[in-house]
Amino acid sequence: SRKGQIQSDYIFDEVRIPLTPQSDISKASKLLEEILTRTDAEHLTGAREAFGQDYPNFVHEAEGGPRILVSIEPKQVWLKGKFVTPFRSRNDLRTKICQEFLQRIKTETDISVA
Repeated sequence: SRKGQIQSDYIFDEVRIPLTPQSDISKASKLLEEILTRTDAEHLTGAREAFGQDYPNFVHEAEGGPRILVSIEPKQVWLKGKFVTPFRSRNDLRTKICQEFLQRIKTETDISVA
């Protein structure tokens, strides 16, 4: 069915950004979350409409769960941001999110990519 096809067109994807341990991780997380929320808003709406009442956990997670996860490693802190995207354009959207994040932190002295 076409509804099944439309449903499978949407996925939950992620962007991973390595930051220096000295970075303001809270500030970077808020910035990435703002970018993700604005960037995938239309896709989240599309996924809700495509799935109807049967939308999967990732739609619920995108709406109310943490969108940003933080992982600490010895030489870097990883920000992992989750977003809803059509399957076919996931790489384009991931690139757009990363480019915007990098552009926005150019003027921030307390956020640095590792």
